[in-house]
Amino acid sequence: ALEDHLRKNPEEAQVLCPVFGELLFPLEAILQVQYSPAPLSVVQLLLRLCPEAVTMPNSSALYNACFCNRNQDNPEVIRSILRMNPALASESTYYSGMSRNGLPIHEAIHLPCAAEILPDLIQADPNSLSE
Repeated sequence: ALEDHLRKNPEEAQVLCPVFGELLFPLEAILQVQYSPAPLSVVQLLLRLCPEAVTMPNSSALYNACFCNRNQDNPEVIRSILRMNPALASESTYYSGMSRNGLPIHEAIHLPCAAEILPDLIQADPNSLSE
């Protein structure tokens, strides 16, 4: 249903939404608050419709994908974000309303798919191992 809605209303992929005191693009929000895994097809559609969600400074998309264990069975969600902007692997994310702080790799180590995704995060930011 979400995919159909976005295909009919692609401009909504670029509307900032208030989530826990922060303004987020729908991609960032769906990765943060969705209670079931964000389907890869939805993530890829949102990336195509609004690449700014991962290219703007302080994007939380990668951190959210790593923090929320909802992507445990789909490391491709994390990889698709990394491909769009590998620099996000080295950006520390801080949420004033959520009291979270750190690099995506700090959260990804807790994912069931960690063995699959950690090499990609390390390749994108080799210095993250020392932090």
